[in-house]
Amino acid sequence: MRGLHRSFPMFLVACLTFWLIAEDAAASRQSFTVSPGIYKNINKIHKMMGEERFDEALALTERTLGKRRINDHERSLLLQTKGYIFTGKEQFPKASEAFEACLKVGALPDATLRDTEYNLAQLYMVLEKYPRVISLLEKWRKLVEVVSGDAWMMLAGAYAQDKDFKTAMAYGENALKVQKNPKERWLGFMLSVYFELGKKWDVIATLKRLVTAYPKKVYWMQLAGMYLELDREGEALAVYDLAYSQNYLEESKDLVQYARLALNGNVSYKAATILEKGFADGIVERTEKNLRLLANALLVSREPKRALPYLREGAKLSDNGELHLFIGQTLADLDRWGEAAQAYNDALHRGGLRNPGEALIMQGVAYTTAKQYRRAKTAFEKAKEFEDHALAASQWLTHLSQKIN
Repeated sequence: MRGLHRSFPMFLVACLTFWLIAEDAAASRQSFTVSPGIYKNINKIHKMMGEERFDEALALTERTLGKRRINDHERSLLLQTKGYIFTGKEQFPKASEAFEACLKVGALPDATLRDTEYNLAQLYMVLEKYPRVISLLEKWRKLVEVVSGDAWMMLAGAYAQDKDFKTAMAYGENALKVQKNPKERWLGFMLSVYFELGKKWDVIATLKRLVTAYPKKVYWMQLAGMYLELDREGEALAVYDLAYSQNYLEESKDLVQYARLALNGNVSYKAATILEKGFADGIVERTEKNLRLLANALLVSREPKRALPYLREGAKLSDNGELHLFIGQTLADLDRWGEAAQAYNDALHRGGLRNPGEALIMQGVAYTTAKQYRRAKTAFEKAKEFEDHALAASQWLTHLSQKIN
């Protein structure tokens, strides 16, 4: 509201011109006359307001209102002017009282009354008196020829504050129909209303308008998030693709989420490329979790040699042996059995494994394939101590007995 009072002097000039013309209009149904003395004072008040001399303007307005011989039209005009002065002073409660008094007298042209009602509604929005905003504007909109998008949105905002979100939605949609290119804050308001009403596809449609007209990272992320909430990972990945191409993904968490979606969407090589570039650019944090994700993307992409350095780096950061198991499996896939056996040994030594018995079986197999039979026997004998793996370990020991003997 701070800047509104700067336009009020211009509005007063227009009103004064109208009143002078109306005074001479023979066809006018009601004559709105202003005496020369009052007219002169209003001109002075207008000049003071233009120079932001609001205290002087208010004093002169009060003196003029105190005159005995002023007609209802002059009183309405002065009360309206008083409202504008208080608005300029940012004393909004007093401004609203002056406008209410002006409307109660009501001796102004219809168009001017409508403007006063609208200005008063704006003040009540600032004062958070939403029921009064609603009553004023509901009456006002039925008396004007055209309801602007701003007016519809003000009404929608008042209804939303009054927790009537269905009416807020209807009036907000009216505003969007009136305005070909709606303001960003209007679309943001509609987002909140659709959220309140649980209209998720309307939220998505609005976010699409926002990323098109007002492209910002927050809208891209919200759009992707809505698709994820609806279990539409394919659409979410497409949103991330567009956001990435426009350089909106500049944080570690964003790139990691993008890579996860790509990996889940069977585009593992894309996931690996995203993370490798993120690491190289110093954006993605080199945590165990992120290194494991990249290694997994490379393994799914059948790039085990490229995955190994990331698995080893992640294993150094881990407080358990799980990543050492992955290293062992990867080395085994590369037929590097001796190294695989050592990796399984590292996993068991580090501890914290979900299934140590299985790790011992894998170690035994690696030693067997590497023809290190006595070490294999030791591993299988330890595996026998785990009930779930006792049978497999015994079978391997039987197989080994033939080779050792």
